[in-house]
Amino acid sequence: MSAPPEVIQPQRWGRDALLPRLGLIPAGGLDLAEVLAFKNSEAIPVHLVFPVGSPREANNLRGLLAILWPLQGSLVDQVWIVFGGQRLGGLSKLAREYPGLTIFSAREHLPLDQQDIPLGKGAAMRALLYHLIVQEGLSHPKAVVEFLDADIRPPYFSTRWIVDPVGA
Repeated sequence: MSAPPEVIQPQRWGRDALLPRLGLIPAGGLDLAEVLAFKNSEAIPVHLVFPVGSPREANNLRGLLAILWPLQGSLVDQVWIVFGGQRLGGLSKLAREYPGLTIFSAREHLPLDQQDIPLGKGAAMRALLYHLIVQEGLSHPKAVVEFLDADIRPPYFSTRWIVDPVGA
């Protein structure tokens, strides 16, 4: 049986610290200004990805985008909606409402070894990772690609869902 997770207080650990395998950073444990300073000093690219299974998720996703959009261009370099379906429906309207939001059609960017498999959320996420690395040349060793579920209800969502994982 393993030991219980250790709570990590970021202010007490240096950037080069070896953290325990089961560590928890309390929500709100990282200062946005410090995370931004580190991200900018290291030129770390940050991509947020919302894999969606259906265009019906557009309304909920609109609420999440409204909450996180103040981070776009500062902490977040690119926001993606990853879709494996055939018809975008209301998702295309989101790209017009949020300039800089990219809708990634996994069907149009499948890796060679993914040509004949069903396109669920997992396959669509893998297709985006392949695209980022192979097509866009993403190679920074500290690059952050954070996947967020588009079904999270906006009342339970905050910018801390981005700041804390990126800072960690």
